[in-house]
Amino acid sequence: GMIGIDTNPNGFALTMIDNKGNYKWHTYLKQHELTYTKGNRRENLCGELVSQVMLIAKTYCSGISIENLKFKDDKDVSKKFARIKNNFIYSKLLTMLESACYRQRVELVKVHPAYTSKIGLYKYCHQYGMVVHNGASMVIARRSYKFKEKVPNILKDNFVEEKYKEKFNLYHEWKKWSMIDKNIKKERKEVKNPDFWIENREEILGLI
Repeated sequence: GMIGIDTNPNGFALTMIDNKGNYKWHTYLKQHELTYTKGNRRENLCGELVSQVMLIAKTYCSGISIENLKFKDDKDVSKKFARIKNNFIYSKLLTMLESACYRQRVELVKVHPAYTSKIGLYKYCHQYGMVVHNGASMVIARRSYKFKEKVPNILKDNFVEEKYKEKFNLYHEWKKWSMIDKNIKKERKEVKNPDFWIENREEILGLI
């Protein structure tokens, strides 16, 4: 199996999948103190989080997949970086995790981070009762196995006009998700906050 990790300044969101891409479990290792401590204390907290991840990976004999920071200039990715209030902690956690994997011989796969949060939010959060960060970590794990993320029909039916459907089907996977995201936000500006989608998904999709 593979554990996908979405990193943010509060800690690590982990989701494990099997080698067929199916969901196994998720958890969120948080350390709120990270955002306001400095120096050694911060370093130690990062270290503790990384040790927890290592222990989990070894317990499940699993590899780890994370976002590859070298794609910072990609449009969707740079937006994400702009949103992360504390890039320093974010990079620190990822760097420390990477060297721990290297030292302890845990398989590490780095994936392109584009659209991981959006795909996770619209495709997996409701299904597995996850927050947006865990939705993203599910996508990160699946991406490490090169699984495709098909746009569910219910999203196409609601957010792609009939006359554009044929054209839509020809687009690259990420462009499809980008369009779905744009169209959802055009209809409901509140979706800028991922929790709004999670709480109101059924109503927005006309399921209730």
